[in-house]
Amino acid sequence: LGLSPWSNGSAVGYRLASLVVEIVISFLGCDFSEVLRITEERDAVFEDIRLTSNDYELLDLALISALFDIAEACVQMARALTILDEVEARTTRPWLETLSQAQETADLLNDAALKWIIDLLQRVMDDFEQRGLLFVEFPDPSPTSDRWYKYLEHRAQGGRALLWPAHLKALDRGSLSSHDSMVIRMPTGSGKSFIAEMRIAATLQGAEDVWVLY
Repeated sequence: LGLSPWSNGSAVGYRLASLVVEIVISFLGCDFSEVLRITEERDAVFEDIRLTSNDYELLDLALISALFDIAEACVQMARALTILDEVEARTTRPWLETLSQAQETADLLNDAALKWIIDLLQRVMDDFEQRGLLFVEFPDPSPTSDRWYKYLEHRAQGGRALLWPAHLKALDRGSLSSHDSMVIRMPTGSGKSFIAEMRIAATLQGAEDVWVLY
């Protein structure tokens, strides 16, 4: 993408392509805070292009549109994965429509690289939806307090936006329930500590008179 041939040799066009690559790589690497950080510069570059759109050929503008949509889909999901107030986005999943628009443009351009990236993102986003900490419907009984949801947002923004398979399995088996005991045996580095942390957080925020020994 960074080497896409712009008919007018636009340095701004090349910068936009470079930023989109950075956003996609950061998204695939689960560095969602970096995705959101880059967005401001992307928007500024896109605005420069919009103001000088007469300098671009039609195919250039189509490519710019596809690049913007690819980046925007990553941004939309990064926000949903890390920001608690993005409730509507987690329900309506706007990144699907945004990627669909990019797909239509890629088909029009018959650009194999764009098609491949869009297909990859669709697969990855489907997986992220299944594992997003703010997406998961925690099995009952689970805390419903504002403190609990703020805890989830804090962890999502601190590098824990995605749950691992072991986390999902433990949750499904009732790891948050204060009424059940559980022994977890897993290899080092596979997620035991975070399972315990969520149980502790759920216990502390689900009742008033409790204590935890860790």
